[in-house]
Amino acid sequence: MRKFQSFITILLIITCFLQACKKNKVEEQFTPIVNPVIPDFTTQVNTSVNGFITDENGNAVEGASVKGGTTTISSDKFGYFKISNEVFAKSAGFVQVSKPGYFTGFRTFLPVEGKETFIRLQLIPKKNAGIIEAAVGGTVLTTDGAKVTLPANGVVVASNNTAYTGAVNISAHWLNPAEEQKTQLTMPGNLTGVDSAGHLNVLVTYGMLAVELTSDAGELLQIASGKKASLSFPIPSSISGTAPASIPLWYFDESKGVWKQEGRAVKNGSNYEGEVNHFSFWNCDVGFPLVNFTVQIVHNGLLPLSNVPVVITDVNMPSRLAIAYTDTSGYVNGLVPANSNLQIKIVAQGCNQNFIVANINTASSDVDLGTVQVNTNQNAAIIQGRVIKCNGNPVTNGFVIVRGQFNNSVIEINNGNFSASTIICPGTNVSVAAIDRETSQQSNMTDILLVTGINNTGEMQACNSSTTELITVNLSINGNKTYTLPQHLFGGNFYFATDSTSISAIDLPINQQAIQFSFTGNAAPGVYPLAGNRFFSGGPMFIFSNPTFVTITSYGLVGQFITGSFAGQGHFDGGPEQSCQVNFNIQRDQ
Repeated sequence: MRKFQSFITILLIITCFLQACKKNKVEEQFTPIVNPVIPDFTTQVNTSVNGFITDENGNAVEGASVKGGTTTISSDKFGYFKISNEVFAKSAGFVQVSKPGYFTGFRTFLPVEGKETFIRLQLIPKKNAGIIEAAVGGTVLTTDGAKVTLPANGVVVASNNTAYTGAVNISAHWLNPAEEQKTQLTMPGNLTGVDSAGHLNVLVTYGMLAVELTSDAGELLQIASGKKASLSFPIPSSISGTAPASIPLWYFDESKGVWKQEGRAVKNGSNYEGEVNHFSFWNCDVGFPLVNFTVQIVHNGLLPLSNVPVVITDVNMPSRLAIAYTDTSGYVNGLVPANSNLQIKIVAQGCNQNFIVANINTASSDVDLGTVQVNTNQNAAIIQGRVIKCNGNPVTNGFVIVRGQFNNSVIEINNGNFSASTIICPGTNVSVAAIDRETSQQSNMTDILLVTGINNTGEMQACNSSTTELITVNLSINGNKTYTLPQHLFGGNFYFATDSTSISAIDLPINQQAIQFSFTGNAAPGVYPLAGNRFFSGGPMFIFSNPTFVTITSYGLVGQFITGSFAGQGHFDGGPEQSCQVNFNIQRDQ
């Protein structure tokens, strides 16, 4: 059985790679869409998103910058991130993921008010395909056979639009439409796109290209106004016979999180060729109408199945399929093709076990299957346990990482307890670790041999020092803010002359102080008064209404960590009264 760990699209967008598609199906792109969907990028939805970032080998990527809405955080050593209580556009919430040496990654999802979406994204290594002199232009060829051609005197510096005449380093990567699993895992967005009429479509890809131009000094370059570059997309032999003679081109809109139609490509032999006037990700696609889809999946014990792969297949076009993952409540929601015969099933990864959820025929109306009970036989398991802090109190804001079984997964901690029901291959070994968000401390790894039924980890203590620097600020009115690497430079300094500690973070992109506070007392765990009962927060000062104390749970030597928190009622200058909780884990500098 082919492993499904590569399939990670949270929206259920049916992507067609057309190994078995018939010609008349492809040509449906030219028929008018009935009841078209107009995307709504104005209405804001408050929601949360979490997930895992991996590299090209499936390994966790630590320290990737993950931006969602106005929040930017870093992935941890498991590649995990979580953005809470952020606002996203109704038709397309998305996160942007950056890491040196990789193309910027994007994952788009359909946000639901008050719910939390789970995603997976694999980053694409940024490899130099060749060098062209800007003054003369030329062509570079990737190892896969894709081509990028620049015109003479056709490049400018992206930041100021001034003409560029030096060497142009071209990084390029072709996403092969015949490699379904890998392409779904790495592609930006979720294969929804806005066509030239402004309608939202499900897209069927015939190949994508990521292209980035830089100078020898690392400056980002772009195509000059009035100039065009040429792209050539290889057409794999498995789909060449059904590839239309002309196909729309789409670019990925990094501000909206969706593809946008712009221009066309023409089939020339075993390639699609087209011209573009700017660089990002480009995609050869046809579009299909879509409808909303929702289902909650529970097993025969009536417990929700969380983080299990859900496979949706077009019965008449088996190569057109998508994989999604249920949330912690067993829900899957997203977009599927209209007017299609679909089969929905869940999968026990690695042991060739499939369980049919439903067979449905979509029309032009939304589909809500409600709660569906699936008989999972001997493949259902519950992973549960308890997590406490160093002082023995229950962890109230934390999560548990389950490593193994082909994918890492996450379980939230509720008042010290955690429990999740999932599909397993009995006899699989996994490792479990608990993390306390308030202190950034974690437990030791616990190994479990999964069996059908209940798998109890026992009590775990999140008391090991974290190596992740961060400061979180949770406000009842103004929302939450997390300061992490690589966007922020942290300072943690103890001053012997005054027996005081200063904690700070500088926002590196704008070179301004983002947050700062201090407290007096020894360089040791304890409870100490917050200086001035206030802290600086990127411009305004937050002032506590009553004397406020900082609780230090760990105070290391230079190079180790200072971990603590403080909370209370207060207000920004002239603002309303609200509650505030600040947690920090900062490496000590002196």
